[in-house]
Amino acid sequence: MAFDIRDFIDSKGRDRGNIHIACPNCQDASTKNPALSINLETGAYHCFKCEGEKNGEIKLALGYSKDKIVPTGYSKVSEVTVTPTDVLSYHTKLINESRLGKQWLLDRGFSLEMIEYFKLGIRRIKRLYQLWYAIIIPIPADQLGTRYFQKLRIQPWANDDDRPSGLKAWDQKGISAMVWLTYNPPDATETYLCEGEWDAMMLGWLARQANAKIAIATFTCGCDTVPPQSELDKLPGQVTIFYDRNDKPNSKTGELPGEKGALKVAGQLQNRGFVAAVPCNSYYEDRQGWDVSDAINAGFKFDDFVAAGKIATQPTLLPKENPLRDRLVSNAELMARAPDYIDWLVPDMLPANELFVLAASPRAGKSLMAMLLAKCIATGENFLGRVVTQGAVLYVNLEDSEAKIKQRELAQEWSTDVPIYWLDRFKLSETAHLRELAEELDVRLIILDTLSRIRDDGSQETSAEISRYLEPLQDMAMQLRLSVLLVHHTTKITIENAGSTNVFDTIRGSSAIRGVCRGSWVLAASDRTYRLCVEHGFGEKQDLEVLLDGETLTWKAVRPWNPKSSSTQVEQILEYLKKAKKATIPEVASVLNLNPNYVTTALWRLQMEKQVYKIPGKKYYPATYYYAMSTSSLNDLSITYQKNGLIGNEKPCAEGDTANNRHNLSSGDTFDGTKYKKNPDDTQNASDTEIFDQLSSIAEKLTNEAIEAKMNTQSIDKFLSIDSSKSSNLAVPAEEKGISLEGGSDHLIPKTDTFLLDDNRETNENLGNSIATIDGKTEHIPRRKTRKLQVGDRCKWIGLPGAMAVVCKGRTLEVLELRYQGLEARIKAPNWACDYWVASSDLRQVKQ
Repeated sequence: MAFDIRDFIDSKGRDRGNIHIACPNCQDASTKNPALSINLETGAYHCFKCEGEKNGEIKLALGYSKDKIVPTGYSKVSEVTVTPTDVLSYHTKLINESRLGKQWLLDRGFSLEMIEYFKLGIRRIKRLYQLWYAIIIPIPADQLGTRYFQKLRIQPWANDDDRPSGLKAWDQKGISAMVWLTYNPPDATETYLCEGEWDAMMLGWLARQANAKIAIATFTCGCDTVPPQSELDKLPGQVTIFYDRNDKPNSKTGELPGEKGALKVAGQLQNRGFVAAVPCNSYYEDRQGWDVSDAINAGFKFDDFVAAGKIATQPTLLPKENPLRDRLVSNAELMARAPDYIDWLVPDMLPANELFVLAASPRAGKSLMAMLLAKCIATGENFLGRVVTQGAVLYVNLEDSEAKIKQRELAQEWSTDVPIYWLDRFKLSETAHLRELAEELDVRLIILDTLSRIRDDGSQETSAEISRYLEPLQDMAMQLRLSVLLVHHTTKITIENAGSTNVFDTIRGSSAIRGVCRGSWVLAASDRTYRLCVEHGFGEKQDLEVLLDGETLTWKAVRPWNPKSSSTQVEQILEYLKKAKKATIPEVASVLNLNPNYVTTALWRLQMEKQVYKIPGKKYYPATYYYAMSTSSLNDLSITYQKNGLIGNEKPCAEGDTANNRHNLSSGDTFDGTKYKKNPDDTQNASDTEIFDQLSSIAEKLTNEAIEAKMNTQSIDKFLSIDSSKSSNLAVPAEEKGISLEGGSDHLIPKTDTFLLDDNRETNENLGNSIATIDGKTEHIPRRKTRKLQVGDRCKWIGLPGAMAVVCKGRTLEVLELRYQGLEARIKAPNWACDYWVASSDLRQVKQ
């Protein structure tokens, strides 16, 4: 039976929650600070002082070691063991009062002499809210025979129909994995080991009758568990194992429990272990579960067992598995597989696969810093002037209310559909579940705010505790290629006293936390400015002067970030990416014969100039950089144009409102005057889908910047659209597909269509059609008359499903303000506490 520490404790009527008692391995009963924590629901236990549960020392203290004193707080000794007087009382009751119990033993092959010798007894126990009779096998708890464990066989004579499904056949409360010698002559030279207590008692009786010099023993823990070496040493001489034959195979593995258990024991006994077959003849050969008791009841004598023992075989002992062998790598292998550069989430501040801590004094703005970092990672915006790797974020917020979070988001101008996910309850013991969520959401950053609130009850900021809880977070970060940022507290630190002390030593529990975390951010505050100190172990520490904007609640670096790189190398890399379209850092370094670290810095610079975009890799795959022209040259810009000004249309097309229609022209597509027909031979490339899903948000941000910068000069000549829907077909210039537009309206064709506007076309807002040449055939594409949205207009929501759709559905929305040449509108509805910025293309004007 598996070890359960709850069998040893006095829970004082409690059956839920955690209790703390003195550890029997490292504390005595008088301790004022009990270190052993036990969960009464699951049976999990842990000693915060000695961690004795890891190597079995606590188990040994409870059942194996006689010199250990069980401290107060555990069950009374009488609840685990009984006295010889009790054993005699239960035995008398079996002989004189239990007709069914005695008869069952007689039918099993036990004589009255055997029952008397082994002092078998009977008692009533309460299980499943009922009283049941149980036959008692008394097992000595010490060598002097002053105390006895009780192994109970619960009402074995009852029919299966009379036994509830939850009633176990055996109960061995408080009995650890130990050796029980049912016959042990002082001059024994070898041992016969049986699988169970019944077998050992019957064979021990035969050996006693034969006056054999062979000890008979069994384990109290069944055939699948081997007691510790200290117990195995009690077995005299060579050990011959007589485990059950023809057991019922395990339903999951198909293995025979008896055979598997015998080999396991022989392996532990090394040269002393031999495996023998229980005597049997052809009549009983096919009987399942043939054991020692069956053989004795079938008429086999002790000499038959001796003969079987003489032909016992010693199994070939395989070398013990060494779990370290699979993890061992040579230096050559390490150098070959390790990357030649550091992949950063934020350059020189936060690696892409490490556990970091952000610490500051209370009310210093550490949560604002964490929220700004989350927003920048989720949207791809620069953080403190530095480029970032864009991706989803999982934010565990355990301090601030949702109302406070919302006010901060509004101040920092978050988008409602930003890929950030929130948790308001979490404990470090749930790290496995957090890992599962991180894989499902494919996040790049996890923020845990704060460390003091995610620690489990009773845990302390000791080195052992911090390591035990935080190491799984570090493993998760490395294996899933994501960053984990712990928000924590420091002692009181300001800019004034930061110069006279090591700021990283001010982190609470600094030695333990810094020992596990791979880097630290410490924020020191003053009345007007702040100092952000960063250590990461990959080079020089960063010491940044930062400012907090009290209106927007955002942080800004006082000095601009300027990655140092050679202009010649930057030009080389850019020219290569123009031709290759995409590449990883190892590919660029290999082709151009450059140092990967120099390539990394050059790509940071190109990211700053918006000439390349970085798509993070998954797990062991490196990030990919994609070429995209700078916003200063819009004529060659490749973007997703989603804000095309098609608002307030009165005449929807056959497939619904244009603002919600999504078309993507490909080679072979046709147009019948009302809708596009896709080429049936057009196939999708699944690997491209992930790329375009991630590029869509980057492209939308680039569109806003481009239009804001160039719209006033009327220099937007060409736009090339990449569909951000789930289509994986890359939209290419229209002339490459045989499609051209002539003349027509200022308003563009339905959103996400692939199109190219002629530089020399005539503009006429009253024209209702555009002429398109598709694969050499001229088609008239109907256009709709549109009007720009204006401040004061009343609108309805026509955008895609999502959070804003739920908020705006069925409401009349008033336009309060427009920006980006009318591409975005600030709206509000009656009874709203605040207003929102949305895309104008998601609104349709209604009559006032």
